[in-house]
Amino acid sequence: MHGQDALISNFPTEKVQWPLWSRLKIAFAILIAMELIVGFLVLRSGGESHGFGNHLFSFSGQTASAILFALIIIGTVVGSTLFLTLGRFVIRSRSLLNQMNDGICVIDKDWKILTFNHAFSSITGFSPQQITNQISTKILPGSKTHRRAKLGDRWECEYEGQRPDGSAYCANVSIFVMAVDNGAPTNCLITLSDTTEIKKSQAHVHDMAYKDSLTGLANRAQLLLHLNEVIETAEKAQSKFGLIYLDLDGFKDINDSLGHDAGDEVLCEVSRRLANVTRKHDLVARLGGDEFCIVLDGIENEERAMFIANRCLQEIAKPLEVSGRRIHPQTSIGIAIFPSDAETKEMILQAADTAMYSAKKTGKHRFSFYTPELTEAVERKLALEHDLREALNKNQFELYYQPQVSLQAGKVVGAEALIRWHHPEKGLVPPDEFIPIAEEMGIINQIGDWVIQTACHQASLWSDVGLPEFNISVNISGSHFRSPKLVTTVSNALADSGLDASRLELEVTEGVMQTSGDSIKVFNRIKELGVSIAIDDFGTGFSSLSSLKNLPLDCLKLDREFVHDMLDKQENSVIIATIIGMGQALGLEIVAEGVETLDHILYLQGLNCDIIQGYYFSPPVPAEKFPALLKKDFLPNSNDSNISNQAVTLGNL
Repeated sequence: MHGQDALISNFPTEKVQWPLWSRLKIAFAILIAMELIVGFLVLRSGGESHGFGNHLFSFSGQTASAILFALIIIGTVVGSTLFLTLGRFVIRSRSLLNQMNDGICVIDKDWKILTFNHAFSSITGFSPQQITNQISTKILPGSKTHRRAKLGDRWECEYEGQRPDGSAYCANVSIFVMAVDNGAPTNCLITLSDTTEIKKSQAHVHDMAYKDSLTGLANRAQLLLHLNEVIETAEKAQSKFGLIYLDLDGFKDINDSLGHDAGDEVLCEVSRRLANVTRKHDLVARLGGDEFCIVLDGIENEERAMFIANRCLQEIAKPLEVSGRRIHPQTSIGIAIFPSDAETKEMILQAADTAMYSAKKTGKHRFSFYTPELTEAVERKLALEHDLREALNKNQFELYYQPQVSLQAGKVVGAEALIRWHHPEKGLVPPDEFIPIAEEMGIINQIGDWVIQTACHQASLWSDVGLPEFNISVNISGSHFRSPKLVTTVSNALADSGLDASRLELEVTEGVMQTSGDSIKVFNRIKELGVSIAIDDFGTGFSSLSSLKNLPLDCLKLDREFVHDMLDKQENSVIIATIIGMGQALGLEIVAEGVETLDHILYLQGLNCDIIQGYYFSPPVPAEKFPALLKKDFLPNSNDSNISNQAVTLGNL
């Protein structure tokens, strides 16, 4: 018996379970036996017309021949009819079974496969020759019934198997007891319903709902479900678990300077590194953007969480090649422990997030454990966010102006507009407190629009009252610079105020001055308006000489940190002298920020720096106090020539 021929034989033969074709064979055998007996009796009578002795009957020759002929005819017709019926039954049964999508096989008491259909072979991946007379547990490992069963018992389960070619499949398996002997199954019907594609679709839907599409890590939804489980487990076992919250430092600068594709590449590599430093049963999730979480299940103490946090810092900081640039990613980490720091998933997420922000504030690329005091700081921040949303509508912002002084003329030649917030309860809030919050909230562009419009309007008012004309500088955030509405905002502000475009200068950070196509377009459109462009805090970002050459810049502003330490740190002096010389060689104006002492002024004067800005001349002042500064002479008056002579010598290097 080979292959599909197994479909037409070897069915169970217990009397109570005889199939139709077995009964037909028996009926045909009885009929043949009757023919033979009657024929024998007829032949024995010899065809004579006498009594059969003590026989019950006798036949004449003609009668015997007729009876024998009739029996043969009847036997032939009945036999043919029986076998035709049997053949049609077998063909229909075979066709029906092989047309079914579900796999079917019948096994005996020794678990040998007696019969099966095409679907069974297709689902399991074994050929008919491999299945025929094979033990079912070799085709379906683990598919055994109970040792004791009764007729009609059924078992169902979900089954995961592997085909000979190595591919996996899933099926719903049903085992039905067709016959028993002394309480033990002797024949069973096994059916397989292939659920492989359904499982794949379910897995795909699950991944869409619970996996991060970029990195393949768990997403926020999966993290929340997992936290429910580990909290329940920890409460029952009275154990601890840790939550590590990570946020990449400077990721925004990477996106701004190298592009979002490079940023995605960094996120994927960071995901791989985080997976490498954790245990198999720890969950690593990406919450969105550059934020990640690690759930450390079943830790014994805080030292374990600290060890993993340190490993994360070390792994993430390893150099990474992205878009032809070598970068060193960094991250700030917050750690919270259940149940000492929080008792719910929302609370522990908030606690770890709070600790992470504490790490950022204390220097970045470090970790910080949660403390209750941090919550108080977060609550203050949330209150500040609430008040900040209303500040624009309630006209609580004000621009202060800090003069920019020409070292040659000693006069004010420009002013930088700096925003201040008059909080109704907290008083004057400095920008370094609320600008980062505004960026997080996504309202920094609205604030930037207001600053541009207000600064242009104020500069125009000063001109209307006859004050000397000077340039006005406005800081633009990276997100504002990338806004498609920026050029329109600037154009409208100039038109509404009547300010000449040449008197307005926009200051951007080095992070947005990369020579990508979009950045160059924005720079060029601003220049087409006639507005000047300055690079703020130059020397601290990702700028390159090619950027200075290719972008339409007008001014470089030296970072105040260089200026502050230039007399104490020789490397700062060299950097400042180099930037001034390079910038002036490229036809750029140089502005030094953060000038606080006469020594600073004399040193920069010796380096031929163009413009000075700092507290030595004046702090930022309200608009009504600024006109008085226009009348002052700021030329330095000192006989201290040592500082200036040192600067001259350095400038000639």
